[in-house]
Amino acid sequence: MSLPIGSETNKNNKSFKLLTVQWLAVLCLSALVQQFSTIEAASINVGIGASRISSVDGPYSITYDLSRRAGPLCPRGFKREPRHARRCFKVVLLKASWISAKGYCEAMNSVLAEITSLQEQSFVANEIKASLQWRPSLNVQKQQFWIGATDLAFEGQWRWLADNRLIDDIGYANWGNRQPDMRRKHEHCMAMRANSKATDYKWHDINCYKHNFFICYKKLDG
Repeated sequence: MSLPIGSETNKNNKSFKLLTVQWLAVLCLSALVQQFSTIEAASINVGIGASRISSVDGPYSITYDLSRRAGPLCPRGFKREPRHARRCFKVVLLKASWISAKGYCEAMNSVLAEITSLQEQSFVANEIKASLQWRPSLNVQKQQFWIGATDLAFEGQWRWLADNRLIDDIGYANWGNRQPDMRRKHEHCMAMRANSKATDYKWHDINCYKHNFFICYKKLDG
């Protein structure tokens, strides 16, 4: 039994509408893929220093925040120094000797902190200050933080553990007044002495066997 002509026409119309909807969906999906591919390519090319990128398509303008994806990620618990995207630091509020602190950092595939610029010094000092705010029982003025320089190999020649460079060759140092003083000739390890002002976190040579908090440092590959 054949269907009436009207019924056949309605069936064809429904099929045509379904195909039309499916085709429009494919076109929309294709446009979205192309849009996000363009954004992805742009995010790769903007460089580590960029934090935002705008995409303009016809009447639409969308701004994407790339700050979370700019450069490689630091290990968990580490924070990236903004001006040097591949240098990460971690404040450790555990007290240990300089040697034990060194071993702790190495167990996390890092080293005791190397500080080679004013920007890094300010960043680390502010991270210390922020960390101590969570420990109100601690007297900020009495805290010291191990960092990764020593003159154990050669008296008076202070070197960073991270790359074995002499501090004098780098061109940046933040020694405190009359430091290093080698008092009693047993002070061969470097610590940053906390202060109420982040800009005053000076370096001191102290006895390596004292127990202090410390800073770990990780340089990312690439």
